[in-house]
Amino acid sequence: MTLYSIYVFNRYGDTIYTKQWKRTSAVQHGEDGLVAGFVYTLQHISSQLSSTQAGGLRAVHTPLYKVHYLETMTGYRVALFTDKAMNTALVQGILSELMKEVFTRTVTKNPLYRHEKGVLITGSEFEEGLEELFLQRKILA
Repeated sequence: MTLYSIYVFNRYGDTIYTKQWKRTSAVQHGEDGLVAGFVYTLQHISSQLSSTQAGGLRAVHTPLYKVHYLETMTGYRVALFTDKAMNTALVQGILSELMKEVFTRTVTKNPLYRHEKGVLITGSEFEEGLEELFLQRKILA
């Protein structure tokens, strides 16, 4: 199981956090905007075609990787790029835990963080919590 990258977007579509792991290609300028547009478009299409209110996008396979997607009720979105073999149900649980536990503790409850357009996640608490969670759940070696 290999992790390639993670992107966290706020409700305005801004990339507020990104991290790269074992990527097979170099990061391109503007890549985060392309990822945001990609997952937003797929989520929109999925919700239009879904019979449930929550929409249907959880993961997308491509020939080279798999994108796992989670959107919170408050409009925060997470896109995790992994190898194609990664179990979608496992990753959905981990992403949910990431947002409920790590994000809430280190970002939402942080009095210094402003939930406004253009504000990035700074400091090491979120990244350390993310890495710890991924190591505990054995999806990061």
